[in-house]
Amino acid sequence: ARSPRRTGAALLGVATASAVLGLWLRPKLIPIEGFAERSLELTAGREAKRRKVVALALDTHDYGYFAVQAALGAPAQTIVLDDHDPRHAPLGDPFASGDELARALNERGARYLLATHEHFAIAAQVCDELWTNPGFGLFRCADPERSALAP
Repeated sequence: ARSPRRTGAALLGVATASAVLGLWLRPKLIPIEGFAERSLELTAGREAKRRKVVALALDTHDYGYFAVQAALGAPAQTIVLDDHDPRHAPLGDPFASGDELARALNERGARYLLATHEHFAIAAQVCDELWTNPGFGLFRCADPERSALAP
């Protein structure tokens, strides 16, 4: 009668120790974020929300615009410049020049732009920088004094 009881207690002890060790090791071995790291996009979306940004054009490397929209809490207030969907024909490169960017923003009714760092130089030609993080910059582009954005 004692042997099965000791075996059960030993198994329970091993299972408990394994569970505690697994809970302690999991954050160190497996990223909490999961499939794709989106902290930069989420931070950018929260900043846009804090600033009460509307008519925000989104420039992302991939499907990260969904994370920006989620953090902003108002996907209808965003304009995705490139949805990265291979089923959709590309509409051209709005970052080919400052004039192209101004035209694209005007056509879409965008007042603000969230741009990747690769596009900062072009964005700065037609928009005013408001905020940056290591991946993105938030720009105000609805300045009527700027001739590049004049209709």
